[in-house]
Amino acid sequence: SDPEQFDLDSDAGVQYLRIGFIAATCYCSFAFMWMTKVVETKKDQTEIVIPATGGKDEVKMSKYDYDMQKLQDSMQTFIITMVFMGVLHFVAGANKPLLLQSLMLPFNLTEGPIYRVHMLGQSDEEGELKRPWTNLNPMGFAPTPVPPALHLQSLSVPSSRSAFNRRPRKSKQGTVPSDCTERQSRNSDT
Repeated sequence: SDPEQFDLDSDAGVQYLRIGFIAATCYCSFAFMWMTKVVETKKDQTEIVIPATGGKDEVKMSKYDYDMQKLQDSMQTFIITMVFMGVLHFVAGANKPLLLQSLMLPFNLTEGPIYRVHMLGQSDEEGELKRPWTNLNPMGFAPTPVPPALHLQSLSVPSSRSAFNRRPRKSKQGTVPSDCTERQSRNSDT
């Protein structure tokens, strides 16, 4: 084994992973508590309008109420993630997800609009930080724009000559019903 390579499955590697995960969890927990305190201290009663979506009516609420709701949603998701990671690590013995979450939890939290507005003091009057925050992911991560090619409206319907509907075609060995069968026959010849 290479001495410079970090072994995630060794006893020392598992201990380092656990320490890193606990440190990330403590940082996120502290940040949630601090953000809650900042939101409660500001208690911004400026009214915002949340547009009607998905059959729900338009809602008016204060920035304080909105931020507290988003904080509670993010904290709930954070706790569920911690429980899931605990089960995944201690019951299933998975170590790599622990490493990934140790890095992703603080990153996602600090990139989210709640953190950026209340901890970094960035303006929430315009741009991507203006409330309501749309498509906020569970950890408060800023929404990721979907490229136009990925929208459902722009997806093309496969033609009748798709891979699943191909007519048999001639090959060197005779009629072959699909590419898959042709590859199988070529592989068996070699």
